[in-house]
Amino acid sequence: MNHTTDSFFEGKIKIRQRENGYRFSIDPILIAHYAKIPKGSKIVDIGTGSGVIPLILTHLHEDCRVLGIEIQKNMAEMASRNIRDNGFEERIRILNMDFSEMIQADINGPADIIISNPPYRKNDSGRKNPESEKAIARHEIKLTLGQLLKKSGSLLKTGGLFHIIFPSQRLAELIYEMKNVNIEPKSTRMIHSFRDQPAKLVMISGKKGAQSGLIVDPPMIIYERENKYTEEVEKMMGA
Repeated sequence: MNHTTDSFFEGKIKIRQRENGYRFSIDPILIAHYAKIPKGSKIVDIGTGSGVIPLILTHLHEDCRVLGIEIQKNMAEMASRNIRDNGFEERIRILNMDFSEMIQADINGPADIIISNPPYRKNDSGRKNPESEKAIARHEIKLTLGQLLKKSGSLLKTGGLFHIIFPSQRLAELIYEMKNVNIEPKSTRMIHSFRDQPAKLVMISGKKGAQSGLIVDPPMIIYERENKYTEEVEKMMGA
C-alpha cells in the first residue's frame, strides 16, 4: 500500500497518509489554530483520521493531552503510527471506537475540550466516493451532526469548550444542534477561499452551560491569489 509523507512547522511534524485513501485538507489545520486551548487541557478529537489535529495541538500547546477517536481501523492504525513517528506517545492516544457509543469512562472522566473536523455532507446528499475510507470521512455515514453534538454534550464538563469547522451553508443547523445540547456558541469565523467569494466554511467555538453572547470574528481568507496562501495561512502551515 503506497503512502506519502507531508511535513509542517519546518519539518518538525511529519504526517504519513495513504496515497489513494482519504487525505486531509487544510481544514484541520485551520481549526487547530482557531481553537482556544487553556493550559493543561484534556482534549478529545472526534474523527481524528491520520492524527493531524492532535499532532498540531501538541506542537502548539506544550502542556495539553489529546485523545484521538477514529472509527475506521486502518485510519486509527495510521494515526497511531504517526503519533509514534513524531514522538508524542506520552501526550496523544488514539482510540479505534465509535464516538456515538462512547461514555465518560472511555475517556477517564469528562473532557475539557472536544474538537472536530467531522463529515460535512448528509448521507443522502451528493455522490458518495466508491472508496469507503473517503466516503465515511466525507459523508455522515457513521456519525451525523446531531449525534456528534449529543455525544459531545454528554462528554464535556460544564464550562468545557467545543470547537468545530463545518460548511457555512449548514451554519443554522449547526447552531441549532449546539444550543439543543446546552453548548452555547461563543465565537465564530467565516472562511473564504478568496476575498470576493462567499464563505464556504465556518469555525465555531462553544462553551457548555454558558450564557448566550456570540462574537463574530473577522473573516479568514485562504488565498491571496491562485495557489498563493495569504500570510495568515502561510504562518499556520509553518511556511
